[in-house]
Amino acid sequence: MSDQAIMIFDSLQKHFAARESRAMAELFLYLNAPAGIGEHSDVVAEAIKKVEEVAAAKDSLAVLDTLKGSVTPAEFNHAFPRVLQGEVLCPRT
Repeated sequence: MSDQAIMIFDSLQKHFAARESRAMAELFLYLNAPAGIGEHSDVVAEAIKKVEEVAAAKDSLAVLDTLKGSVTPAEFNHAFPRVLQGEVLCPRT
């Protein structure tokens, strides 16, 4: 991978790790101090959402781990040529 691709990959890992950490912290609060969460009338529904957020973040990290070990630079360049060439896929308006 190029230096730029490595930086992007690292950013993705940190992003999903942070999402997992935040959801776990919030879930911990729901489980250990539900009375302290005044703005949420349905603590169980909110806890379910946090469990789903943790699962989604873990799944995303697993995808990245799979890519890290299996994608060669040639495969990466073939799969994402426009991004690697600096093309703006979602231009700002």
